[in-house]
Formats: sequence, structure tokens, C-alpha cells
Amino acid sequence: MTSNDYRNPLDDLSTSAADIADALASTVAHVDMPAPADDVVTLPSRSILDGRELRAARVRELTGEHEEELARAAATGHSERLVDALLKCGVVEVEGLEATPLLLDRLTIGDRDALILGIRRVTFGDSIRYDRYRCPGCREDFALTVGLEEIPVKTATGPSDDTYTIALRKGGHVKARALIGADQKTVLSSTRSDRLNIAEQNTLLLSRSVISIHRPGHSDLAVRGETGPVRSLSMPDRQRILAELDKLRYGPRYDQVPVHCTACGHDGTLAVTVEALFRE
Repeated sequence: MTSNDYRNPLDDLSTSAADIADALASTVAHVDMPAPADDVVTLPSRSILDGRELRAARVRELTGEHEEELARAAATGHSERLVDALLKCGVVEVEGLEATPLLLDRLTIGDRDALILGIRRVTFGDSIRYDRYRCPGCREDFALTVGLEEIPVKTATGPSDDTYTIALRKGGHVKARALIGADQKTVLSSTRSDRLNIAEQNTLLLSRSVISIHRPGHSDLAVRGETGPVRSLSMPDRQRILAELDKLRYGPRYDQVPVHCTACGHDGTLAVTVEALFRE
């Protein structure tokens, strides 16, 4: 397995703050808003948090007041602050609990992605328009409309504690948990302030996700947020763990939207960005 075989689990929300600020500035102020859609979002992870199964949340339509708050967050250039502001403005409650910053930080990245999708739906409607999409097959441009229902969503079939057992290449396994909002914020802010390279970002991600490492003939090694234990893992095992975390993650798959070209018959996939979500 090579470094190209996995995708950083944070990539779905990697659109720059400037891009989203431009989209908000150019669309929110002047579009004709559709009637608000259903404001209930099904949470795909069905996580157990403090003994409570998180099945649904309620979101709301973004207003001019929210637009101003999002623009202030975007102006910082810090993408995690913009995502925080978006969730703060758009999420009302989670399973009957007030959507406090602490609660939102404890949600899985997949649930946060689902909430962002719900905020988009209730604010701008159910479809995304692309004035020009270039087919990678025939290289022809055409207008494209993507319904939000076309974005694949992986959903848990029952309550989950969000922990996984991932096999290591030469025997043994790790116990790992799904990445949450607090992990996303920590990695993004550390990458910016400490100028972490991709390997260092992976170490930080793994130190937050991996709970313990089990190797045959050895006692379980608890990670406890320390970077040393995950640095001791082989490169293939680190890449395998990250790939499995991404594959097992519940939530929308923004990078797997099917697209069919009627001109040449080519079937491909489109990666829907957050910037595209928040334009009319």
C-alpha cells in the first residue's frame, strides 16, 4: 500500500475559508430563498454519547445574521473556525439536547458532515447547480444539477460506540475510535500553527483515534493520546489504519457523487465541496 491509497479523513471539509466566504457573499444576500425544507437530520453514526443514542438533530435556515457571523469566521482564514460557526449557526439541538459547542465537538466527523448537509438543504434547497462541468471522458462541458439525495451516505444499522478493531499487517490489531469534531479542530489548528507535514498530521490523527495497540506475545499498549506509540507502528500499518478509519466512517461521501455524461456515456464521480454546497 502506498501513501496514495488512503485519503485523509478530514479532507471532506478542506475547502478554503476564502472560497466559502466568496460563495456566501455572492449568493446568500440576494437569492430567492426556497421554502424551508424538513429541519430534522438523521445522524448516520447513531453514536452512544453519555448513555444516549444520538439518532437525530434539528437544524435551521441560515439568516442574514448568520451570514455576518460566518463572514467574520471566514475572514480569519481558519477553516475549522468557519466549520464551527456554520454548525453553531445552523444546528438547534441534537437528540433534544441544546447544540452547545462542547456537544458539537463530541460528534463524529460523519455526523457533523450530515448536519452541514442538512443546513444546506434547509437554507438553499435540495439541488446543486454547476453551470459548467467538464466530462473527463470526452472533455465536453455541460451544465449539471446534483440532487443532495445523490450524495451517498453510509449509515449505521444500529447504535454504535464508534470503536473499531483494525488488523495489523504482521499480526495483532489496534482498537481505534471514530474521529470527532475536537480531533478535526486540533489537527487543523496544529497544522497551521506548528506547520505539520502530512506524516506529522497522520501521527496526530492516529494518537487521537487509536486507543490501544495489541501485538502477539506482548501486553496491550495504551496510547492515551501520546504520539510515541503510533510512531512505533510501521508505515504500512499507519496507512492501513487511516484507510480503514475512512472506509468505516459513517456519514456523507462528498467525493463519491455519481455523474453520467449523456454525450459519451462516461460514468465518473464528482467531489462536492463545501463551497459548492453553500451557493444557490
